[in-house]
Amino acid sequence: VPRPMNAFLLFRQHYQGLYKNKKLRSAVISKRAAEKWKKLSKVARDVWFERAHALAEEHKRQYPDYQFKPDRTK
Repeated sequence: VPRPMNAFLLFRQHYQGLYKNKKLRSAVISKRAAEKWKKLSKVARDVWFERAHALAEEHKRQYPDYQFKPDRTK
């Protein structure tokens, strides 16, 4: 079961969609998204935090016994 996405990951996913038709590498998009994220106002960021919270709540409803267990085999 994958973990629910946090606020930045949701923002980055949205940001990547804006560049869908352009031939940019994922690393470039991530770097641009991080720069944009740092410049967002608190109000704009709060929108993404609310979405992440709603996603986390839905994840809890779907998987009530879920506990994150990192894979330490690397």
